[in-house]
Order: sequence, then structure tokens, then C-alpha cells
Amino acid sequence: MKKILSMWAMSLLIGGSIAFAAPPEGVVRLAKEDGTRLITPRQNRSLRAAVRAPQGDNLLFGSLLDTEATWSDYGLGVYSFPFDGTPISDITRVQAIDGLTTYAGVFADNRYYAITRLLAMETFYLDVYNTDTWELETYYSLGMSSIRYVPNDLAYDPVTELAYGAVFDYDGQNRFCLLYKYDLRKGTLEYVGTTRTSEGSVLSILAMSADIDGQLYGINNEGVLYKIDKTTARAERVGLTGVPKISSLQGSTITADGRFLWAAYDEVSYKSALYDVNTTTAKATKIADFPHNEQMTGIFVTAPFAKAGAPAAVSGLTMINEPGSLAGSLSFSAPTTTTSGAALGSSPLSATIRIYRDVENDGVIETVCEDVTKSVAPGATLTYDWEMQQTNYIISVTTSNTAGKSENSVIKFWAGHDFPAEIEDLKLERADNGDGVLTWTPPVKGYNGGYFLPSTLEYDIVRLPDNKVVAQGYKTEEGRFVDNTIDKVNTYRYRLTPRSSGGEGPSVLSRECGLGAYSTVPYEENFDSKTAFDLWTVVDLNQHPVAGPGDWSSTWGYGSQCMAYVYEPNNAADDWVISPPIFIKAGAVYQVSFKAWSDMSNYPESLKVMVGTSTDPADMSISICDYPAIKDNSDLSADKGGSFSVPEDGLYYIGFYCYSPANSARLYVDKVRVDMVSGIDAPGAVTGLKVEPGANGACSATVSFTAPSSTGSDAPLSSLDKIEIYRHGSAVAVATISPAEPGHAYSWTDNSPEDMEENTYQVIAFNGSGKGYPAEASAYIGIDIPAEVGDLYLRHGDDGEAIITWTAPTEGVHGGYINPAEITYGIVDNTGNPVASRLKATTFTDIETPANVQKMRFYTVKASSEAGTNTGSNTNAVIFGPSYKLPFAESFAGGSGTQTSPWTILGVTSVGFDWHVLMQSQTDTPEAFPQDGDSGFAQFTSYSIPKGDAATLTSPLISLEGEVNPELSFWFYHYRVENDYRDAIQPVITLDEGLTLIELSEPIVATASDAGWTRYSFPLNDYVGHGRVRLGLKGISDYGYNIFVDNITVKASEFPPVTDLTASLNGRKVTLIWNDPVYEGLDLHGYNVYRDGEKINTALVTDLMYEDELADDFLHTYTVTAMYSAGESGHSNSVSLTSGLSAAGYTTHVYAAGRSIVVECDGTAPVRVFTASGITLFAGEVSCGHLTVPVVTPGVYLVWVGDSVTKLTVK
Repeated sequence: MKKILSMWAMSLLIGGSIAFAAPPEGVVRLAKEDGTRLITPRQNRSLRAAVRAPQGDNLLFGSLLDTEATWSDYGLGVYSFPFDGTPISDITRVQAIDGLTTYAGVFADNRYYAITRLLAMETFYLDVYNTDTWELETYYSLGMSSIRYVPNDLAYDPVTELAYGAVFDYDGQNRFCLLYKYDLRKGTLEYVGTTRTSEGSVLSILAMSADIDGQLYGINNEGVLYKIDKTTARAERVGLTGVPKISSLQGSTITADGRFLWAAYDEVSYKSALYDVNTTTAKATKIADFPHNEQMTGIFVTAPFAKAGAPAAVSGLTMINEPGSLAGSLSFSAPTTTTSGAALGSSPLSATIRIYRDVENDGVIETVCEDVTKSVAPGATLTYDWEMQQTNYIISVTTSNTAGKSENSVIKFWAGHDFPAEIEDLKLERADNGDGVLTWTPPVKGYNGGYFLPSTLEYDIVRLPDNKVVAQGYKTEEGRFVDNTIDKVNTYRYRLTPRSSGGEGPSVLSRECGLGAYSTVPYEENFDSKTAFDLWTVVDLNQHPVAGPGDWSSTWGYGSQCMAYVYEPNNAADDWVISPPIFIKAGAVYQVSFKAWSDMSNYPESLKVMVGTSTDPADMSISICDYPAIKDNSDLSADKGGSFSVPEDGLYYIGFYCYSPANSARLYVDKVRVDMVSGIDAPGAVTGLKVEPGANGACSATVSFTAPSSTGSDAPLSSLDKIEIYRHGSAVAVATISPAEPGHAYSWTDNSPEDMEENTYQVIAFNGSGKGYPAEASAYIGIDIPAEVGDLYLRHGDDGEAIITWTAPTEGVHGGYINPAEITYGIVDNTGNPVASRLKATTFTDIETPANVQKMRFYTVKASSEAGTNTGSNTNAVIFGPSYKLPFAESFAGGSGTQTSPWTILGVTSVGFDWHVLMQSQTDTPEAFPQDGDSGFAQFTSYSIPKGDAATLTSPLISLEGEVNPELSFWFYHYRVENDYRDAIQPVITLDEGLTLIELSEPIVATASDAGWTRYSFPLNDYVGHGRVRLGLKGISDYGYNIFVDNITVKASEFPPVTDLTASLNGRKVTLIWNDPVYEGLDLHGYNVYRDGEKINTALVTDLMYEDELADDFLHTYTVTAMYSAGESGHSNSVSLTSGLSAAGYTTHVYAAGRSIVVECDGTAPVRVFTASGITLFAGEVSCGHLTVPVVTPGVYLVWVGDSVTKLTVK
């Protein structure tokens, strides 16, 4: 029986792959930062008709999680069953809860509070049911990430009216069980402590209940009963229950007479049963077995929580006092009957009044006084006077006689003036002038439901992130405040704290919003939030939106905490993103700096930065900088930018204009900053600044430049006071040239730079107006670390050895000097084991390779100089060891692995997991069973993988050397559904140590007209000469249905194949013609025709011709096999064409000759050659002869000659 495990047991299974945060401090009110409730009411969830709950002292209720019975006869929901010792012949459903599993639950106030999870996702709820009618009164969402607050079981304490639960937690190294207390009415919880014994041992509590006096009991995963202190979480051992090890979710409750009822699942006998646990001795006595091994949680009784002869509960329990007063009288009427309805008579009852108060209003209960005991006659009214303090009070009243104690009657109230409830509907908007406008609904009641005076309500308002108090003691009846003190455009939020005569209420935070009329210099934006980006204006001039990842489209957007332009496949970029207004003064020079980089260095991006007087690109008139080809692919690259000045004071905008070519990558921009660097009459920047490193790695640098001849505003410069040179941004110049002449060339040699490091020099000219424009240049000084080696390649040697070759680096990693004669190399294998060191040669042979089994190997080659060692370059990955001979078979038997090895995955999807070997029971596709009945198959999880992602399940090395008509075959599971999902599989073969990948067919879509397994086969004749190959199945996700494959075989045929297969087209009709094989001595029955690897004839074809009518215009490939009495031949030669094209009026012949494609034609026809990815390789014409098209790279090509197309493999 597969039980639903507790969080603790689940952690043991996953081996620590889930880590929760540390327990929260104080009361968690489960509120979002914007002030809205995290626990929010859900509406209109449909339920089956409610059934009135049966009543009785001998009925127990609980939620069903699992059963060995037929689910259609039961289902999720609340059930009742007896606990009087009679056999449980069946359980009776009281309320269906379809689609929700109940993790824990408690009964209180005639309501069932159930913590449930929606089966389809990790969303948890708190459901509240009225147990008189079993109607769902309300339900709340606890959110997607609330698993850290989901207990293994809940216990309701009738004294504090709080529930307690033990929750699994994990800190990355150790597992814990944390005790929380829950206020089910207010939606708050608080961490109590880690459940430990007095010796400090951590406990995993799975079942928990509280008795009538509020004493907590818990049973751990070893079946041991503990008493638990609900204030410290310390546990006192009672003893062994006698029920062995448990790990599944449990249910328990304690009745009025102290019976600890426990629905447990015993992992030794694999049976579930109902037990009665003696809380004094811990011994568990079995009441009855569950009939179908039901797993029950959240069990409870609805019978009165008192013994039969004890008094009924008191009535009319109330607190009489003036509103807001701390003096009052407690009043109630004593019962006149027992809990069973019998008359009490005239004997006086003993009334016990317990008074508790919540000192901090945080759920921590403190006893105000000892139990007050009074004598009261049945039916009499009793009052009790006392002076209160301003806080929450809980008053519990019981009466007792010789038969026992009555049920608790409990009231909870706030004494004195109450503080304000939470502010609701807090909104923040931006006014037209940039002011922040806050609106909200003022509280009209106290937080605790106590006496509240709205006339005393006032607010403290703090603006964040600058933490400025913008209002204190602010009064408003309408709930509105305008902040007109904002002096900088930024993203802001506000914290509002209400206060009244009762004290300070809870603070709430507004949402973030961009506010302010303009910014001042220095201006800086690091785009730490999308709200910051939303302050900028995007202008998409070409208006070609194309969906990208996340919320991005083909224009500027926000992601990865920066601005990003996402390319368009067919159009050049023509898109601006423009800053908020910045106040700029005339007569000064400003510097704009930023980070900008491309997603991929081989896709350079184009960016121009300008200044304008509005967000209209037409007003961008001042150029700052232009980068036509940004190749940096990291934000660690050097700052970019430039300087500018403006003709008059005013508000200006910085515009970033992307004009990258079509089908580029992504352009990122971050860390934008604007600074004032000098006055307008100060010198301009020096020109021609260069830093020349010392020759042959010498530790020196020559700095040369031409002094400025104009000011920063391009006015003639009459004189200079001096020119200073700084290294590495130092505060003190390393050299000063004085006097200095405008326009004069200078140079200076630094004989003490930082050796074997990048040295950055800044040169600044000065005059009477002060510091001029800076100019900066850098160079690496000294011997450099070698760059990566080139042409790195790993291959098999003739005797199975690993041969690694490479070329020496020609430059340093920083562009500095290296001496090739002094470079040495070190090599480590993929296990981290060093195999060579201090090599001078650029080749190495490793003879220590696997001899008996196949293993994947790659190597890392690192180059070193006296400056250090580079990070290294990895070779291609190659499998070493003996190849599998034909026949080869892999059926994934048992679903726990493969029988052949190694199978690897080429390509990684964005979610990181893709192909799995599984048993059928481990999938979420119950209709897909292993094709060959061996309990295992392979699955590509396209259901969970983004559309377009792909990964290839690739076989071990297989030898085709000397084989005759080998073929690949596999079984593929099809779904019969009508939708647009095109999740697919594509067979491939890899050659040349995996460097060449050839597609054996077009992708085969998983959805089809008939559901079930279909066999596909593909000829491998063209690859026999390559010897060692690997075969693969490429899973292609359309974010639709999981893909299943099974029973993969590679075998050679012993029977002669069909020869000279040809094809012709007439509209959508394909006519295939072939020649008989030479089959002397064999019994030939007929032929099978394959389209794209799938057999399409229902009966054997007995003619040498076959016609196929197609319904689409896709490219299709045909082969034919001969069927003998002893078996099927290998495939014929393949022919490829596209349906829907008319037959040409001439004869053509297309074939491969070496690394060329040859087209022969007896007429004149246009010729186009495409790569498999759609890139045009050749476009021209053939006329009454032949045409040769050279091909550089082996692979699959599409050759169009007039109206016909041929799919051709060039080896």
C-alpha cells in the first residue's frame, strides 16, 4: 500500500534536496508586504451536496487520504466510523472533498478546520466546515510556498483556543520537527521551539492531540508517546505504544474521558488500524482494523467534551462592564442538566473560573490568578468582579460534580481601549507632478474586537527606501495623504502605522511606485526591481512584438535585474529606452557610464546613447557614445559611456537606442550613472591616449597623449597649468607635467607599474577653471597568463588509447605578452586525476583507457607561464572501450536503469531534467504501459519542459563495421488527442567521435489518429563505413505531453534488400517503383513500404510499385523492405520528396560525391541547396549537364531542383 508520507519521511527519501528557512521570530500574521492578506478567502468552489453529520458518542470522523479499495467507491473526503470496539466493516462518507488531500485537521466550535492541498499543484488551503451541516463556510489560500507551515497533525487546545502542530524543517544538514501554534480564526502562527527530549534529542512527531486540560501529547516515528510542553516544545517520554515504526501521515484525537484515539499505519505489518493509547502507560490497544487499510488524518469526535454524568456547560457567559473600562463583572448561569440531558437536582456544583491574559497580544498566555472556585446551585447566576488590564483575556468556566467536569465554556475579549485594526485597501499612486498619493480605508474597529474610538485615530507615515518620516500624528477622516517632499525620481513605498487611544496598531506597507518629478546629479540606477525599470520609457519604433522568455518581447524589457533588448528574428532593432527626467545645468560637463553586454559574443549588439529634451526619439539631439558591435558577454566588462554638456539649464533625458541586426541575441544594460565631471571652461580631454607595455614582458609602461587644445565646450584653450597622470584611480598623481602647452605631444614612462597585472591610467589637464575632462586607457603589463589552447581535439587511437592534440596559444588572457617557448601544459581527466604535467609538446597520448567496458572520457588542458595558469579548456567527450556488436538491444527492463552502458544525454533543457528511465507506476500517464511488458521504458518529460527545448538520449558506442543492411528500430507511444501540441521524437546518429550529428528523419509527432505503440525503423547502410557510431532519440518539447520510447534495437538483416527505389510526384500522389532483390533459394512473400520510418501498408505489397496519397506538404522519406518467409530484409535506398509539388518535365539525378553535391539534369532547372537548419548554401541553375556544389561540413542537406526536393547525406 503506497501511503502519503509525512514531511519528515519525505525528507528522508529526497536526501536533503529541500531546505527550508530558519523558523520565523514572533507572530507571523501571514501578510504580504503590500498589506494584503496572504490567507485570502476563496469563493465559489463547487462541492457535492452536503450530508448532515451523524451524531453519537461512538462515532469518530476523519479525512481519507488513501485506501486499497476502489477509489470510485470512495474518494477523498470526510468519513465516519465507530470506535466502540465493534469491527469497522466500512467507513461512511460524510462530505466529499474532491481534488484536495487533507494533511491535518481539528474540531472546534462545531467546525472542522482542515489543512488541504490541491492535487494539481503545491497550493495549500485552510478549509472551514460547519459540522452540523457539513457545509463549507469559507476557505483560505495559504499560498504556494507555505509547505514550511504544514503540520503532520494538528491538536486543538480548548483552553487557549489555539491549535498546535509539528512541522518538518531542514537546514541543509539536519532535519528537525518544529512546534508551531496556530490561531485558526485570525490566520496567524508562531514558532514555539524544536521538539526535543529533556536530553536534547530531536523528535519527529507525527501524531498530536491535546486533552481537556490543554496537555499536548505526541507520538514520534518510532511509536513512542510523549507529553509536550506547549510553551517550550520540550517532550517528556511516557513510553512505547507497541506500534512499530511509522512514517505516513497520521490522525489522532483525545475524547472527553481522556481516550487518545489514533489512526495509525504500521510499517511492519503494512496494516492500518484504530488504537486507544493510554496516556499514563503509553500502551496502545487496538480497537479495530480498517477494512481496506484506510489512511486517515484529522480525526475527531463531535460528542460533548465531558463525561456522561458531569454537568452540561454553563450558559450566558459574558463580561459586564462600561465600554473601555477596566473594571467589570463576569456573569454566567449554572447548568440544570448533565451532558446527557438528565436533571442535576439541587446539590450545589463547584464552579471553576480560570482567567488568562495575553500580555503582548502575541499568543503567549500568562496566568493572571489562580483558579477561582465558587459554589453555585444548578440554574443560579454567578458573578465575579475584578480589575483588568488593557489586553486580551481568555476566560474558561467549568462546573463539576462527583461524576466529573463539564465542557469548557470560553469567552475571549479585549479589556480597555483597543488599538486600531489593520489598515485596509492601502493604495499608492503617482500624481501628475510626481507626488506620492496614498489612500486607504481607515480602521473602524479595534484589532482585537474591543472598544475602539475612531476619533482618536492618527497615523505615522514613513517613506522607503530613504526612511524619511513624512508625517507623524497625521489625522485624516477620508484616509488620504499626499507626499510633496520627493526631490528625486525613484521607486518608493510607504509604511503606515495607525494609533488610537488604545495604542499602536499593526503597520502596513504600500506597493512600490515610481515617484518624483525629476532626478538630480549624481544619478544612479541599478535596476534592482522591475518597478525601477518601469520609470523608464520604452519606444518600439518598428512595432514587431514577438514573444520571448518570461514577459519579454522583441523590444526593451526587464529581466535578471537589468534592462534587456530581445532580438527580432526578421527585423533589425529600432528601439529606444529612455530615462526619467534629470536636471542638467549649462556650463558643466557630465559623464554617463553604464554596463552593456551581449548575450552571446558571436552575436554583437549595436547601441547608441544620446541626450534629449523629452521622451520622443526625435528630440534626442546630443550624442554621447556609439557602440556598433558590442561583443562583451558579461557584466564584468569595463564601463562604457561618454560625456556631454547642454546649452541651457533644464530637464533632459538619457536615451539608449538599440539598432542591432535581425536575429541577434540579447543586449543587456545595467548600472547607469550620470556625474558632473567639470566646469564648461575647464580643459577638454587629452587625445590619442595610449599605454604601451614594455617589450617582451618587461615591467614598464609608456603613457603617451596630446594635450587638449580646447575646453570642454570646444572653445579655444589659451593655457594649461598642468597635466596629471593617475594609476588605478589613486588620489595622488604618479606623474605631473608642468608647465604644459595646449596641443603639445607628451609621453611618460612608468618604471614601477603593477607587474603581471592590468594597469589603468587616467590623464587630466588643469587650468584656472579647475579640473578638466578625464581620459583613461589600460594595458596589461608584464608576462601574461596564456590564453586557451586552440584546435583542441580528443580521438581514439588504433589501439584504444586517447590521443589529445591542440595548438599553442598566441596571446595572453589579458592580451599581454607570452613567450610560446616557455609555455607548459598540464592535463587532468574528467575525474580530476592529473595525467600529465609540464608538457612542452602540443599532443599527449593517454594509454590508461577503459579496456573491458565503455566509459565516457574528456580532458582539461591548462596552459601555464610564470604569470600563472589559465582556467583550462575541455576536449570533446569521447566514449572509450569495446563497442557493442550487433544485434544490440535496450528495453529499459525494470524501469531502474539500462542494461547497456553508457547512455548519455546530449543537450540540456532549461529545467535541467529531461530523459528518465521509469516504471509505469512512476509516470503521470496511466495509459502508457511498457511496450514489451518488462516494467520499464524511457520518458522525455516534455510536459514540464518549455516549448522548443530539446535533449537527445544517446546510446553507447555500437560497431557497424562489416554489417549488412543494419537498421535502427524503436517503439514510440502515440496519444490520440485533438490539439496543436507537437511534442516529438527525432532519431539521429553521431559520427566522428560525436562531432557530427545526422538526423535520420524529420521529427515524429507524439499525437496521432490512433493511440498506442508504433514501431519505427531506419536503415543505417550509409554509415557502415564509419565503424563506431552512437544512435540517439532527440526529444523535442512543445510543452504538451510526455514522450515514451521502448524496445530499442540495432540489428543487421541476413536477407537481400530491395534495390533501385525511385519516386515520382503528381500533385499529392507519390508513385514508388523498385527492382526485385536477388533472392535465390529464399521464399519472397512481398514488400513493406515505410514513410518516415513507419510502415504504411496494411497488407504485404506484391507488385513492384506502390502509390501513396499524402495530406500535407511536408518533406517525406520512403524506403522499401522485402519480406521473406524467414524474416524481413534491411531497407532499400531512401528517396525524399515534398508532397503537393508537380512532377517536373525533365529527369534529374542528385547524389553526393566526396564532400560535394552533384546535380545532373537533361533540361534547365533552378537549383537551391539548404542546410538542415534552413540556411541557404547555394542558389543557381543547372542546364543540360551537371552542377557540382562544394560542401565543407558533413551532414544532411536539402537539394531543390525545379519542383522536386532530395534529402541528401554528405559524409
